[in-house]
This record gives sequence, structure tokens and C-alpha cells, in this order.
Amino acid sequence: MWDCPGNLLAVRNGTGCGCPDELGLDRENCSCPEGFRLINAPWQCVDVDECTFEGQCHQEQGNQCINTVGNYSCICQAGFKQQGGDCVDIDECKIDNGHCSHSCTNGNGGHVCGCPVGLALDKDNTTCVSE
Repeated sequence: MWDCPGNLLAVRNGTGCGCPDELGLDRENCSCPEGFRLINAPWQCVDVDECTFEGQCHQEQGNQCINTVGNYSCICQAGFKQQGGDCVDIDECKIDNGHCSHSCTNGNGGHVCGCPVGLALDKDNTTCVSE
């Protein structure tokens, strides 16, 4: 029987060392592509669920992480946009003043329109009218 270094396996009827077909060879070790991990019962690459890692997609803000084979994606809630694998707040006030007739205050996932003294927000929550 062939004595193989690292975690390599005897292949070709015991005449050499290598890795099962789906595994890559990294010098003296069998390895998996990014997004997968190696298990040895039997030797195979299994998907890593990146959504179990703390902080993925800022799930604490209500965003959703979707595990895919070898990767993950984020579904952002309203008021957020995807940026670099995370969901980040959209500053609605930078886009047409948030459609506010006077002042706009950005918040986490949304914004609020405001009015000067003597005026109040109309039912549309964007237009200021006399009180």
C-alpha cells in the first residue's frame, strides 16, 4: 500500500497519491474550492452555509441571507441596498430631498419629512401645509 503524505489518498490501485476527482490538490493536501469545506467520511467537499456566520447581510436589521452553492446572497429590506455583499442604508434625503417639500431626515432604512414652525405635514407625509 502506498504511504501518502498529508491528507492525500492512495489512487490508481495504490500506485500513487492524489485526491478524489472533485477535490483540488494543494501541495500535499486535498482541498475544496472557496465556499466549500472538506469532510473525510467519505472525502468530499460540502457547501459552507455562510448565512450562519455572524454579521452576514446585517440580518439584525431585518435583511435576509440566502445560502447558495459555494456562496451566498443578500436580500435587502426596503430602504437598504446591496453593497459588497451587505445591505447598507439608502440615504433617501440625497435623492430629490426624499420628496419632502421642506426638510428631510434620513434614518436607518427610511426617512422622515419635517416642516418649519407654523406648518404641519399633510396626509401624504411629504408636503407641509398651514396648521
